[in-house]
Amino acid sequence: MRIVRGSPSDERGAIFAPAKSEAVRSSKRRRRARTGEPACVAKIEASPLPVEEESAVECDKPETPADEVRDAEPAPTSDSLTIAEAAPSAGAQPLAEVAGTANGVPPVAEPPSAPPEAEPASPPTAPSSVPPWLRPTPPVPPVPPARPPQPPGAPPLPPGFKASAKSVKLPPKVPESSKQKKEREQREKLEQRRREVEAARPQLAANLTPELAQMLSEQLGVRVESLRAVGAGYATADDMARLHAGFPGERPETAVSFPEFDSARRLSTLTFRGVDVATKGVVAESSRGLTIPDTFGTPNDKPLLLVEGATDVMAAHTVGICAIGRSSALAGTELLAKLLASFNAPFIVMGENDANLVGQRGMRKLVAALANDRNATCQCALPPELPPKANGKDRKDLRDWIEFERTKRGVSLSDVDGLLKIGQDIANSLIARAERVEPRVQKQRLVINWSPDNVAAETDRVEQLFLEKAPNVFYQQQGRLVRISRHEGAASIATTSADDRHVQIAPVDADYLLDRLSRLAVFYEADADGIPSPIAPPRTVLNALLARGGELNFPILRALVESPLLLPDGKTIEKPGYDPKYHVWYEPRGTAFPPIPRSPSKDDAVAALDMLDELLENCVFESAVDRSSALAMLLSAAGRPLYGSGPAFGVTSPARASGKSTLTALGSLLTTGREPVRISPGSSEEESDKRIFALLQGGCRHICFDNLTDGRWLDVPAIAKAITESEFTGRVLGKSETRTASTTGVQWTFAGVGLYTQGDIVTRSLLMRLDMREERTTAHDWGRTHPRELLANRRGDYLVGTLTVLRAFQQAGFPSQGLPRCRFQEWSERIRSVLPWLDRPDPYANALKAEYEDPEADELRELLGAWIEAFGERAVLVADVIQIAALGGSRLRFAILGVTGGGDGPLNARALGKYLARHADRIESGLMIVREGESGTRTKWAVRAHRPAEVDSQFPQFPQLVSPTRTGPGASERFADVLARERERVHADERERAHERVTCEKGAGNCENCANCESTPSQGPRTGGAIPDEAQFVAEPEVAAAAEIPPLEPGELVL
Repeated sequence: MRIVRGSPSDERGAIFAPAKSEAVRSSKRRRRARTGEPACVAKIEASPLPVEEESAVECDKPETPADEVRDAEPAPTSDSLTIAEAAPSAGAQPLAEVAGTANGVPPVAEPPSAPPEAEPASPPTAPSSVPPWLRPTPPVPPVPPARPPQPPGAPPLPPGFKASAKSVKLPPKVPESSKQKKEREQREKLEQRRREVEAARPQLAANLTPELAQMLSEQLGVRVESLRAVGAGYATADDMARLHAGFPGERPETAVSFPEFDSARRLSTLTFRGVDVATKGVVAESSRGLTIPDTFGTPNDKPLLLVEGATDVMAAHTVGICAIGRSSALAGTELLAKLLASFNAPFIVMGENDANLVGQRGMRKLVAALANDRNATCQCALPPELPPKANGKDRKDLRDWIEFERTKRGVSLSDVDGLLKIGQDIANSLIARAERVEPRVQKQRLVINWSPDNVAAETDRVEQLFLEKAPNVFYQQQGRLVRISRHEGAASIATTSADDRHVQIAPVDADYLLDRLSRLAVFYEADADGIPSPIAPPRTVLNALLARGGELNFPILRALVESPLLLPDGKTIEKPGYDPKYHVWYEPRGTAFPPIPRSPSKDDAVAALDMLDELLENCVFESAVDRSSALAMLLSAAGRPLYGSGPAFGVTSPARASGKSTLTALGSLLTTGREPVRISPGSSEEESDKRIFALLQGGCRHICFDNLTDGRWLDVPAIAKAITESEFTGRVLGKSETRTASTTGVQWTFAGVGLYTQGDIVTRSLLMRLDMREERTTAHDWGRTHPRELLANRRGDYLVGTLTVLRAFQQAGFPSQGLPRCRFQEWSERIRSVLPWLDRPDPYANALKAEYEDPEADELRELLGAWIEAFGERAVLVADVIQIAALGGSRLRFAILGVTGGGDGPLNARALGKYLARHADRIESGLMIVREGESGTRTKWAVRAHRPAEVDSQFPQFPQLVSPTRTGPGASERFADVLARERERVHADERERAHERVTCEKGAGNCENCANCESTPSQGPRTGGAIPDEAQFVAEPEVAAAAEIPPLEPGELVL
C-alpha cells in the first residue's frame, strides 16, 4: 500500500492506495532511460517563445506539507496527462497526484476531449462501519490550464495557447567552477562588509563632537569644516573591533575614521588614523576607494587636485582647493578614470617627494593612464623642495607644503582670507609647474586603405588626421616642421625640481612622424589577390608631408619663451601653452609667476626697480653709469618683445674673479632660469658664421662670448650682422644649402679681462666696468646673498618687477627724456629712457664713452692732428706724406706707423693709401680727411675742419667712484605690497567673472545659493569646478602726461 494525501480542499486527510508492483516501476524506469524522458515535466504547446538557459519548466514538489507525496509514484497513465490516476482497486476510488512546476507555478493539465463515461457506483456501505480514513473520495475535477512563467523580455502569450504534458528535454546546468565560486563568495563578503560599514558610519560621525573636532583640527592642521567635508568620524577600540579594522601593529585606543567611496560615490570602506599613535588601519576584507569631499563638483576657479590620502584632501579644502585622495600612490587608477569620465574641468595629478620615488612613479603611472583613457593631454606636478621640519622629517606632500606656507606667512586656521590667498598662490604655482602628458595610444585608431597611386590625397588625409587627433604637437617655423621637445637638464642627481627640464624647439623627422602616426591609424594594403593586410605607415607619405614646408596647415610657431611677456600693444602672455594670436609657446617650467600689475604707477615702478637693484647689491661697479647699464641689461632681457634690435652688453674688469660671468648670466637666469650659452667667436669669420647660425637654429635666446682676451675677436662682420639685423642667413652644416634664422628675441653678451671694443662693435654694445680694487682676487665675495640664489628662490617676483617697470613706462606713453640719438632708436625709446624717467643715469653714456675711447678712433685722431701740423689744409699726395714723415722723429711718422702697423720698419705708402680710403669723410675731433682732386692717376688728400673742436666738451670727465646701491632697506617689502594689491585685484576679477555665470539671489539678502561667491568663515571655502579663462590680462595703454623729472645731483647723469 502507499499513502496519498488529498488536495488542500479535502478534509478527509490521507488515504491508503494499492502499491504499484515492482514490475511497473522497472518498466517505467527502462522507458525513461531509453527515451531520456524526465520523471515529470510539463510542455507547453503554444506559440514559440524565447527560452533562457535557466527558465525551463520543471516538476517540483508542492511547497505545502499537505500536498506532499511520501514514497509514491504516479499510476501508469497516458503520456498526455500530467494528473496521474491510480489504478482502481476494490473498495477504493481513483486518486490523483498533483505535480507542481518550477517557481511556484500551479500544475498544468490538459482537459479531456470528451466527458468521461460514468462509472458504476459503489455499493452503499454503512457509514458507521467504515473508518474515516477508508471512506471513498469523489474524483478530483480537472485543473484548468495555467499560463507558464515567461522569461524576462518575452512577448505575451497568445490567448488560445494549449499546455501539453509531453516531456521536454532541457539542457543540463553548467556546474559552477571553483574560481567562479570563489569570486562569488568574495563579492558576497565585500557586500557584507559594505553594509556593516554603511550601518556604522552615522554613529561614528555622531561621535565626532565639536570638542573632538577642534582637537583634531589643531592636530592635523586643517579646519573643522574640512573634517566635516570628507565625512570624518571618531571610533573607539570597540568600534574598530566590531568593524574588523586591521592595523600593521597594535590597535589604537581611539582613531579618526574617513570614508572611502567607489566611482559611483557609493561607500566602500572606512580607514582609520590613530589619534594618540601615528598608525593607520582599514576595515579588513573590504575594497579600497577614494576620499571624495562633499564639495566635489562645485564651481571653482582652481583646478582639481588628485592627491594621496585623506589628510591632503582636508588640507587642500582648508585653503579653498578641491582635491580627491587615492588610497596610495599606485592605487585608484580605474576608480579615478570612471569618476572623471564626465568631468570636463582641468585637474592636476600630484605626487610626493618621497625618498624611494614611489610617489613620483605612481603620479606618472596615473597621469599616463588618465591621458590614454580620456584621449587628451593631462597634467601632473610635484610639490617644491622645501626645508625639513623641526623634527628632521622631510616635507614631501601637499599638506606639508600648506603647513610651510602658513608658518612662513603667520596665517592661522581662523584667517579664511589668508588661507584662500595661500590656496590661490599654490594653485598658480601648480599650474606653472605642471608637466603635460600626451596620450600614448589612441583608443580607437583610424583604418586607412593605402594606395600608392594617390600620394597627394593620402598626404592630405594624414595631415588632417594630425590636426584633429594630435593638436598642439606639430608646428611650422620658417618652412620646416617642428615640435616642442622636453628632456632632462644638467641638474644634479639629488635635484627633482621641474626647473631642471630643458625645453626647446626641435625639428620633426620621418621617424617621429612614423611613431605618431602609428598611434592614430592602421594602414592596410591589398595584395595581388585583393586581400587587404596591415602594413607600417608608408614613408612615402611621411616624406611628402615633410617636403611641403611652408604649405602645411599646422600653426605657426615664432618663439618659445619661459617667462611672461609684455607686448608692444600693452597685452601680456601669462597662460602656459600656445598663443594662436601671437604664435608663441609659453613654458614656465615650474616657476610660479605672480600676476603682472594691470595699471602700475610711477611709484610702483620705483619700488620694483629698487627691488631689482638687489641683484646688483654686491657688484663693484666703477661708476653709476655702469650700474645703470646693468639695469638696462635686465630690462632689455625681460622686455625683448618691445623692440626689434638692441645693443650687446659687455662686462670687463682689470682682474680675474670679479663677477663678470655672473653679471652676464643675470639676464638669462631672469627670463629662462638657465645659464646662457657660452661660446668663443671662432678663429675666422666663416667659423663664427657657422657657430652663430647653429645656435639661432636651435632657438637659443641668450648667447655669451665669454673669456675674451682682446676686443678684436668681436670685430667680425658675422657678429655685427647678428646684433643689428633681424635675420641671419647661414649655411646648413653638412648640406649645400642656406637658410635664414631669426635673431628677434636674442640677447648678446660678452665678457673678458681688460676688454675694450673697437671697430663696428663699438656702436653696437654697452660696456660695463667692474673694479674690485684689490691686488689679487681668487673669488668674489657676494656677501649674504648670491644673485643666482636670489633668482633661484624668487625668480617670479624679480621678473614681474621688471615687467612692472616697463608697463608703467608704457602706460605713461613712453615720455621722451631728451636723450642723444643712438643706433637703436626703438630700444632707446622703450628701454633706455626708462632709467632717466626713474632718476637713474643714462645707460648709453658708456657707449658714447667707448666710442670716444675707441683705439681705432684714437689712432685716426692722432693722424689728423699730425697731418694738420705738417700740411695744414693743403692737398698732398700719399708719396709726399711718406717723404715728409720719413725724415724721422716727427709726430707724423709715428702716427702713420700706428695706423699701418709697420712697427719700426719702413713706411708703407700702399697701406697708408688704403687706410685713408677706408676712413675718408669720417669726423674725429672736428676734423676729417677728404679727397681733393687727382694728380694724373694718383689721389690728393687733405684734412678739413668740419666743426669746432670744442664739441668734444660733450664728453666730460666720467665719474670714477664706486656707486653705492640704490636699493635701500625694505625694497622687496615695498614691491611685495604692489604684488599683493595686484593679486587681490585678480581675485576680485575672478570672483566677478565666476559670479556672472550663475544665478545669484541677491533679493534674498544673501548669496548662499551662489556657488561662486566668497563663503563666510563659518561655511568654509567652496571648492571644485572649472577654472575661468584668464589667458591674458588685457590693459589698454593709458597715455598720461609726461612727468617732470626732478633735477639730478651733480655728476650723477653723465651727458
